[in-house]
Amino acid sequence: MDSALNIYKYYSQCNKNINANMINILKEHDGMYNKKIVGYYESINDILFHIFDVDLSWFNDLKGIIDSDIFEEELFEKFDETVKPVNPYTMIHEFEQDRIILDDLIIKFINELDIKDIYKKICYKNNKTKTVWEILIHTFNHQTHHRGQISEILDEHTIENDFSNMIRYEIMK
Repeated sequence: MDSALNIYKYYSQCNKNINANMINILKEHDGMYNKKIVGYYESINDILFHIFDVDLSWFNDLKGIIDSDIFEEELFEKFDETVKPVNPYTMIHEFEQDRIILDDLIIKFINELDIKDIYKKICYKNNKTKTVWEILIHTFNHQTHHRGQISEILDEHTIENDFSNMIRYEIMK
């Protein structure tokens, strides 16, 4: 097993666990999900939907490059990436259901990868190319960045939220 694939497997599993822990914290503090905030996004709900929508977008880019049946899942059909996304999630439990599905699909996708797959390239309309490994790293880093924003918002409301501690969740399971 190539160490790069092991890293992606680790990240995908941690990503799922961290998302679940963050959502559980938000469910315990019901008003935080839709509470208006100052910043580019108007609420934690908006931040979470942005992460979710961009995850779907990046994985849709991989559709023609990597052969996987995850792309036939209903979740990929639910959102049309050709139009500006509209956030359908007014309640955290609605979002939670689709986030769990997407995280499981990401894990499945990663587990199906062969080492040769991560070096495949995608050519974009501007003739720029990105490899699958670059897109995967970006996807995980993008989630981490925005979960950090959510963590800061929760800190401002004195809500304990150490949900991004990857090592802690690995040794506590």
